[in-house]
Amino acid sequence: MNTQSENNSLPLEEQLPQNPIACPSDMPDPNPDDDISWWKPGWNDVWKHVGYRWIYLTPATVLMV
Repeated sequence: MNTQSENNSLPLEEQLPQNPIACPSDMPDPNPDDDISWWKPGWNDVWKHVGYRWIYLTPATVLMV
């Protein structure tokens, strides 16, 4: 109990744990020889994401050209 009351009197920076656990950087690479396959959106995905904003995007691209 005594150490807990001593820790409360320390500044917050000194109360932090010394060794963080479960950091993403500590995760092992499953297979470093494999290439990472990134997801690339198709036109259908872009169309769904932009949605009604195509109304604004189309004239803007025409003005840029």
